[in-house]
Amino acid sequence: MERLFPSRLVCKRLIPSSSPIRIIMYYISFWLYPAAGRCTPRQSDHRRNHRKERIDGRRESTADYLLVRHKVRDFSEWKSGYEEHLPKRKEAGLKEKHVLRSGNDSNEVVALFEVSDRDRAKAFTESTELREVMQKVGVIDKPDIYFLSD
Repeated sequence: MERLFPSRLVCKRLIPSSSPIRIIMYYISFWLYPAAGRCTPRQSDHRRNHRKERIDGRRESTADYLLVRHKVRDFSEWKSGYEEHLPKRKEAGLKEKHVLRSGNDSNEVVALFEVSDRDRAKAFTESTELREVMQKVGVIDKPDIYFLSD
């Protein structure tokens, strides 16, 4: 089965080594794919089976995540606008886990959110209101948006 993050291809060829998204993808790949020779089979089975049972008997992920990467004109200006937008993110079912900056470019931002409702979060990321707010607070490139699940 193809990995969600084919780390050898994506991380080494498409994303520069200094990019925060590569670093986050590297650590997430350890967590998502423990059976890829990074831990013992017993640990792997425990992690894979640590999921909730749905009413119909199928397994369901315990959490979904949203990873966003973009460049901003000025981090402090962006941060103040980002914090003002908190009620809208909460309304969309997003809970902030991490907001990180690149070590090489302090205006490159990576944000990781826990998603409580994937449909609301997807609608939020595709909304014109969000695009307008991002433009207003100084996002200067098209954001990379990834929905992840464990």
